[in-house]
Amino acid sequence: MGSRLRLPHEVANHWETVSDVLCHVKWSPMDLISAIDKIRQSSYMKVKDMPCESRFSGLWNFLKDASNVGGNPNLFWGDRGFSHHNPDSFVKGWFLYHTVPFIVQLVMDMPQTFPSGLSFLNTTDDHIQERCLTKHQCASLLACSFFAAFHHSAAPKKKTINFDGIFISLNKNCPQNMAKLCMIMNYFERCRLKMYNESQPVMIYRLHNLSPYSGGSWAANTSLLTKFTVDSNGSINDAGCDSLHGDFANRWIGGGVLNKGSVQEEIMFSICPELLTTIHICNVMNDNEAIVITGAEEFSVHKGIAENSSL
Repeated sequence: MGSRLRLPHEVANHWETVSDVLCHVKWSPMDLISAIDKIRQSSYMKVKDMPCESRFSGLWNFLKDASNVGGNPNLFWGDRGFSHHNPDSFVKGWFLYHTVPFIVQLVMDMPQTFPSGLSFLNTTDDHIQERCLTKHQCASLLACSFFAAFHHSAAPKKKTINFDGIFISLNKNCPQNMAKLCMIMNYFERCRLKMYNESQPVMIYRLHNLSPYSGGSWAANTSLLTKFTVDSNGSINDAGCDSLHGDFANRWIGGGVLNKGSVQEEIMFSICPELLTTIHICNVMNDNEAIVITGAEEFSVHKGIAENSSL
């Protein structure tokens, strides 16, 4: 299994826990927090014994004022706005009543969604490796991360591919991760209503041996850059779908997006959550490698950077 991501349903005893927890709860704020906590305890080898409302106190404080909701479930957030990193009680209730059951179903359908499993894109002698994921497969992987359902043996070279670190960071003042939580909520609600280009898969390419230059050779290279234009209007996210967005912040793709990071790379991965799937299947990059992703859509609009990030 060293070349494959161990999906939750491929770890027998763990999958029994995940299935049992998700099949026997109703979705109130405490139910959600308790479910994440129980699955998390099955996912990791060492978990400090403490009440779930203490472990996830920030998430609890965020959700506790969720209200009972009405409205047409076929409308986005019931035709209510969601434009702030602390949405109103209606939106939180809508998320619990409509969106969370959808996330649960994504997790439960994993054996059918990935009948042949999922392999890593590892460093090899091959010049190009590629992986194609449907929108539904991307949402399913992120649903498992939402419930901290990836077992510690899933990707042993990585510290985590689950979202629990984002949730726990909310226990202290962490506005950038509050914004990430809202972007995750927004992503899953849009997926529930299929508000995306279903015909456009997410393609992930790992390119090897890109250049004969070593790091030192690059530093000593005196060649001039080709001509380029700097546009002071808008941001990189306004450049359009025909543009190439370049990022070179971290050898581990995604950088600190699953922790407290919230600058260029982490913001890009938060507003385009399908990019997060690369964290699941791509290990650390070498100096002569690059990862190229096509088809990932922007689901949220953000403003600010680092601690000032918001939806």
